[in-house]
Amino acid sequence: KKTAHEYEIEIFGESSDLSWVSGVLEAEGSFKKGCPSAPNETCVSIQMSDRDVMEKISEMWGMSLSAYSRTGKTKSGGSFKEIYCCSLRGSKARKYMEQIKCFMGMRRQKQIDDALNSYDPDVIKKTNEMKCAIPEAELKFVNEKIISGLSYRKIAKEYGVTSNVIRRCVKRYKIFIDTQK
Repeated sequence: KKTAHEYEIEIFGESSDLSWVSGVLEAEGSFKKGCPSAPNETCVSIQMSDRDVMEKISEMWGMSLSAYSRTGKTKSGGSFKEIYCCSLRGSKARKYMEQIKCFMGMRRQKQIDDALNSYDPDVIKKTNEMKCAIPEAELKFVNEKIISGLSYRKIAKEYGVTSNVIRRCVKRYKIFIDTQK
């Protein structure tokens, strides 16, 4: 395990700032894994009514500060305070979680571990494969049909797709071949 002094903070400030934000996040923060449709969209977020604290965090994170107010009245008849929000998402959030984990208590460390473990480096490849109307294995055959002189329209009819799908397949195949060289 690294200590606070061993960290070289690249984009999030000095180690004293990192310690300070870690304390605020321990008390008020959330460490979330991505939802099923975006599993790599891990998130570090914080919400509180102390504007000055939130302005410092948003400045350190290089993020804009957003705010909202609840409508209605409190039980005592007063107005609700304005709530300020700031969050990091994706790779920036994962990097930040890795850097602050050593400052956190056991409960927050478990939340961070859950969020970090939800990351799937192959998610983009899997998503792209699911979106493809023509399987990767068929790309070579589609390309051969184009080379042999069949029209995009005839090939599209054979596969039950539009001619634009066939054009994209040919482009994907050419990209695939170029990466193999």
